[in-house]
Amino acid sequence: MRLIIMVMGLLLICGPSLAAIGDVPIITRLNSFHGQDGIGPETVLVEDADGCFYGTTSLGGLYSKGTVFRVTTNGALTNLASFDGTNGFLPMGALTKDDIGNYYGVTYRGGRFDKGSIFKITTTGVLTSMVSFDGTNGSSPYGEMILGFDGDFYGTTPSGGVGDHGTVFRFNTNGVLTTLTSFGVTNGASPNAPLLLLPNRLLYGTTENGGADNSVDGFGNAGSGTVFSVTTNGVLTMIASFYGTNGAIPTGGLIKGTDGFLYGTTRAGGASPDIFFGYAGYGTVFKVTESGILTTLASFDGIHGALPFSGVVQGADGNYYGTTMHGGSRFTPNAWPAEGVIFQVTSSGTFNSLVEFGWNAGTGTDNGMNPERGLTLGSDGKLYGTTFSGGGQAPAQYGTVFRFNFTAPPKLQISALTNGMVLLNWNSAVAQPYQLQFCDDLNDAIWRSVGNPIWATNSTTTATDGVLDSQQRFYRVVLLR
Repeated sequence: MRLIIMVMGLLLICGPSLAAIGDVPIITRLNSFHGQDGIGPETVLVEDADGCFYGTTSLGGLYSKGTVFRVTTNGALTNLASFDGTNGFLPMGALTKDDIGNYYGVTYRGGRFDKGSIFKITTTGVLTSMVSFDGTNGSSPYGEMILGFDGDFYGTTPSGGVGDHGTVFRFNTNGVLTTLTSFGVTNGASPNAPLLLLPNRLLYGTTENGGADNSVDGFGNAGSGTVFSVTTNGVLTMIASFYGTNGAIPTGGLIKGTDGFLYGTTRAGGASPDIFFGYAGYGTVFKVTESGILTTLASFDGIHGALPFSGVVQGADGNYYGTTMHGGSRFTPNAWPAEGVIFQVTSSGTFNSLVEFGWNAGTGTDNGMNPERGLTLGSDGKLYGTTFSGGGQAPAQYGTVFRFNFTAPPKLQISALTNGMVLLNWNSAVAQPYQLQFCDDLNDAIWRSVGNPIWATNSTTTATDGVLDSQQRFYRVVLLR
């Protein structure tokens, strides 16, 4: 595959007219869902040793109740299995692999009591329902399970348990489900996110509601949410509370950064006072210590993203990347929510909105809309994800799988013109191949290569071109993949 990267800019020089031009297409839509292969993926992708990614769609498939799928890095999409209700309905979380190569997941509904289930699936598509939630042991699991050091799986349910405020549970591959603890509002309520297991053998997570904040949101839920830790024996400790201004309703899970902090997002709250879809504020990115010292890194403003439903992932460059369900340049509060963004934030809080989702009238393409879950760092160094909708012609806009290249695009500069030779340079990634190209007329847009591809050996790459016979010339850089 070839990814053309051109950076806007214009530099006029005496003599021939020369310009460095461009656009930055850094999202690649790998495939779109069409119904029988799935509708509405609400999943983080999981990369297997076979180089493929595995995930779930909340609806679609043979029975319109969700699927498990596999997708290659070239976009070949396979429906491995369809849910029929008895074995689950509405799978919303990612898959988790055991020690022998099988995957396990949860469904939000379905099963024996229609309160959700835990299932197992092989990479060849053999689907087995393992256990059903009945309310007393939890209800409606939303986030994926994690594999513990003991070989058991750990997860949360946002409802059910004592008081119906949610649970933390343990599940083993023999089908035994154990409720470790139930939430009681003051220590948190409605845990929707997956857990994070640290080397100290504590599990860390978030709850959407409850905690020390006594406010009630627009939906009648008390509290703005918490960060908690829990032992594998069920000892629960609330370590931090949200109060709205520092974030509210953390839906995504936590990750541990290389600096030792835990990073996450809240889908509401923050610096913005606006009310959006019943939520006060557009959400935040935060970091917290294991002992509960909470720092808000960034607040979303709508134009640069709104309502992050998922957590962040740390990229190969050390920065943190995530998605928002809504927001973007077309965002208007309570009028046009826009289709979401990919954002970057540093550990010190420097924030950038990198790319928007949605229909691009200029190119006539749709890279997907409303990414509800987060990103996965692939073994190739790129980020992969899904969008809940978009990717096709209405009404069949059933979601996409995409790849995002977060390497800084080359910024092409014309630095000198001497004796008919033009000197160009651009920032580059080491060991990546670049091709310098030119055309004489943008209306014809016939691009020709300048010499052979250049493999970058440092962070700046330089090339020359003779321009004696040209009255004007436009340049671009092509990153070869």
